[in-house]
Amino acid sequence: MRLLIFCLIILVVSCYKDSNKEIDDGVYARVGPIELTQEDLVFFNNKTPDSKTLNSSIKNWIDETVLFSEAMKNGFENDVVLQTKRDSYYRELIITSFIESVIASKVSVSNDDVRLYYKRNKGEFTRVLDEVRIEQYIVKSKKVAHRLAASFNSKKNIDLSKFDIELVKTETVQRGTFAKNIDDMLFVKRRGVVGPVVLGKNISVLKVLGINKQGSIKGLNEVYDEIYQRIFKIKSLEVQEFLLDSLKKTVNISINPKYQ
Repeated sequence: MRLLIFCLIILVVSCYKDSNKEIDDGVYARVGPIELTQEDLVFFNNKTPDSKTLNSSIKNWIDETVLFSEAMKNGFENDVVLQTKRDSYYRELIITSFIESVIASKVSVSNDDVRLYYKRNKGEFTRVLDEVRIEQYIVKSKKVAHRLAASFNSKKNIDLSKFDIELVKTETVQRGTFAKNIDDMLFVKRRGVVGPVVLGKNISVLKVLGINKQGSIKGLNEVYDEIYQRIFKIKSLEVQEFLLDSLKKTVNISINPKYQ
């Protein structure tokens, strides 16, 4: 549907363009008379592509535009079923956009809302399994991993820039996430280093930051975003119901008794 709307606009705008002229600097690609500009590409992707995805985004646009153009030549735009789906999608899009605009202006979630929800519903955030918080250092070789682990174990301040580290990420994982032999090492260290270990295709060193036992309560900082979304959803539904009830009072509504 995104492509349908996009290409209908572009076809109308571009139908008088000379498809044989050279491509301007501001144009990424052309399929027949249809040109792809930066503005078009942002619309097509719903975001501005970065340098890594630009080439693939252009190729995807070309593929879809070629297929769309051929479908139009074959009269698919006159297909009644497709037209019905298009109209239904457009109707839903308008309704959703309207509701979201109302919600955006009327719904807010404060820090106090989140704290109060947490206080009243702490039991909902009980850990069902043991959890460990780790820093995962992904490196290029086991040699580097051994050096890094030894440096951590030395308890000295280390300069991470001297190690060939590809990625560092901090996460909380439940018991059973990793293989049993790795779990067994992680969950006996309240602080410490595990590794080198191979996780998937990555060689890693794991630094244990802390362990929380099954049955303990997660802290507010751990569940803040989840609570925020819960409250936002509740308030949004309330606003939506109030809006609908209010609007229904402004129009005459009747249902055939046969279908009541």
